Amino acid sequence: MEVKIDDYGRIVIPKNVRDRLSIEPGTVLEMSVETEGANGGAITLRPKGQRPALQWKGELLVHSGELAEEGFDVVEQIRAQRTERARRHAGLDE
Repeated sequence: MEVKIDDYGRIVIPKNVRDRLSIEPGTVLEMSVETEGANGGAITLRPKGQRPALQWKGELLVHSGELAEEGFDVVEQIRAQRTERARRHAGLDE
């Protein structure tokens, strides 16, 4: 993905990226600069204090983030979604 720096040195982070990373107006970003040789390098922006919710542990992708709401039952939510899909597939919710 490419973004262009404007005349004031700013870039716009595309909406789909902001949504994916939960970046909202006022979010503080940490910037790190990695240099490679005389003219090369990379700039990395990361929401401050935010860890990726999914991380690889061996060959498993594990959720290591926090749940959106206290008391949220993941297993119950999955069961409810499966039941809803089965009802729609069977034509019971039309």
